[in-house]
Amino acid sequence: MKIVDTLVFARRLHEAGVPRVLAEAHAAVMAEMVLSEVATRADLAEVRRDFDQGQAALRKDLQFGLAEVRKDLDRVRDQLTIRLGAILVVGLTALATLQTIL
Repeated sequence: MKIVDTLVFARRLHEAGVPRVLAEAHAAVMAEMVLSEVATRADLAEVRRDFDQGQAALRKDLQFGLAEVRKDLDRVRDQLTIRLGAILVVGLTALATLQTIL
């Protein structure tokens, strides 16, 4: 992929009346400016690596959070089971008491 064709740039400047030495200098400066802002393969690889590391950390955090939610749900289930059992015992005791009275 060609980003800057300095020869064409310098030639067009020269054809427009700019002295050749000045046109070549302009082309060189323009190429340096453009190329300093272009991401290289190494830059993209670094961004990808950072992204992958961030994604892995996020996945780990989500898995930990999910495990905590599951523990909380298990705890709530156990508490509800105990409460339901207590309600059942009280209800059966009340029923047995009523049967003996009546």
